Amino acid sequence: MIDSLENGISVCLFGSAARSSTDPWSDRDVLVTAENLKITRPYVQDLESKGSSVALFSHARLERMSAAGSLFVQHLKMEGKIIQDAGHWLEDCLSDFSPKNSYEEDINRSFDLIRPLERIMNKNLERQLASDLGYVFIRNYAICRLASRKVYLFDYRSLMEELQGAQRFSDRCLNKLIDLREGKHAYRAGIPRVAANNLGYGVASSIAEACPNLNLEPISSGAGIRLFNLPYATLRDCEAALISKADDSGRAETYTRDLDRVRRLIKKPREYSWQIRSIDEQWIASANSLIWGDAINKAACASESAAPNGSDAG
Repeated sequence: MIDSLENGISVCLFGSAARSSTDPWSDRDVLVTAENLKITRPYVQDLESKGSSVALFSHARLERMSAAGSLFVQHLKMEGKIIQDAGHWLEDCLSDFSPKNSYEEDINRSFDLIRPLERIMNKNLERQLASDLGYVFIRNYAICRLASRKVYLFDYRSLMEELQGAQRFSDRCLNKLIDLREGKHAYRAGIPRVAANNLGYGVASSIAEACPNLNLEPISSGAGIRLFNLPYATLRDCEAALISKADDSGRAETYTRDLDRVRRLIKKPREYSWQIRSIDEQWIASANSLIWGDAINKAACASESAAPNGSDAG
């Protein structure tokens, strides 16, 4: 582990490793923060080479998150174990943090995270992706939902059990939600579908039971990428569209080629950022063109020509 305090780098272990509640699907989550992120590169590379999943934040960004009442900062404050802390910067940042009085806006925003599921919810070939999408949504939803009641939990099983107490869904639904974590691991680890064949069934129905005020409506797998308020959700919609396209075509070589190209834009799941300013209408147009080619442009032109003059086709 890093043993140098030079260059003002602070390091904090968080998540299941900090709670001593690891299991076969756990990551070793480590926060690295510094005023200048460029000097963290060798430290981050060292951590990742040893199997750690690194969350990298500048001091300025972590301060903005703290000022905004981010529950990630609450997570670090409650459960994080500081490994090194130049000038006690991280300790001071966490000690000054206070949660917001309400997380209702965050709850509403979290619904974007499950919308990419609408693209694949009637298909059987993307069950592991469905598990990943379901896990990311329900975990964020539960954290915010419970935080609005001044209950702060971050262990996934504990979150689901507490959410069940609040939402009164069935034990069967609870077990399905808990299984999403294993399906998420299988998807991100690239475990073959056959090896994870029992994972990912009934994700949409389980999410609907746990969140009865959420309405999921299936859309065509070939529909254009949607621009959501959360850049993360837009990136996942792009990912779901690409994988759905590959399964529809049955051409693995097309999937591999296109996925490699789009990965340059969406990177890896754990590297997605909540603050990607470049995810805008221009990015959407580029992604749609890359994935669907002329088909998406022809569909858009057909839609515009069919609209009456003077009407609001949007």
